[in-house]
Amino acid sequence: MAQRLIAAGSTTLGTVTTGDDIYVLGGSAAMVTAMDQSALASILSVDIGNEFNGSFGTSTAPFKAELTGTFWYNAGGGNAYWVSESAGADPDESAKLIIPRTASGHMHFDGGTITSAEVSAGQFTIATGAIVTNLYCSAGVVRFYDSASTDPTIIQNSGILYLDRGCTTLTHFGNGQTWIQGVNANAITTCNVYSSGCHIVESGTITTLNCWGGIPSVAKLQRPLTISNTNINMSLAGAESFLQNPLLTHSSTTKYMGR
Repeated sequence: MAQRLIAAGSTTLGTVTTGDDIYVLGGSAAMVTAMDQSALASILSVDIGNEFNGSFGTSTAPFKAELTGTFWYNAGGGNAYWVSESAGADPDESAKLIIPRTASGHMHFDGGTITSAEVSAGQFTIATGAIVTNLYCSAGVVRFYDSASTDPTIIQNSGILYLDRGCTTLTHFGNGQTWIQGVNANAITTCNVYSSGCHIVESGTITTLNCWGGIPSVAKLQRPLTISNTNINMSLAGAESFLQNPLLTHSSTTKYMGR
């Protein structure tokens, strides 16, 4: 294994071997050569610095590699296109993506699996068929495309999230904007709402909805929705209207805060 330092202006990754750490030092170039490293078992990490604002791969020829460590995407602009793919056995799973608060680029994850993604700035798009198991978004914009793809297990969002899929545990908090817009098959097991800014446009059955500090907006809800267990803070503005909405069926409701 080795440290591979990619000089500013370079258009190629050069020679990469299993276990390498790749550091992209800067520049505005489009990196298009030697981007397919899927013949390797895995590499360790990729670090794209803030001085880079070019294209790391392209939509038709993305960077392909499985990472056992972290993809640190701190680009000052531009785009990155990544597919987690290796010569090893499926599921072509990479450990972690971090987009820190100083980043301004757009990460396009176009295939494979990321176990954990931590997003604090910029944009992160998960394409059709791609899997992100756990998402922690404190800021920035995240888009989960394709209602037929694998659902995430955990989402914690205080950024801007557009979710076309279901989820096991979805938590909305802070100043975030969460748009739930999966079709009927995309169920949510537990949805925790701690603040305003959660919007339900479409969804499969929500097993448990906890309205602790905010009430989801259903102003754009398009079809009937069943919520099996609703736990709701009746001191919140709009709580009673939410319970009486004709498009919502609350199978079991627990009211608290004195009502």
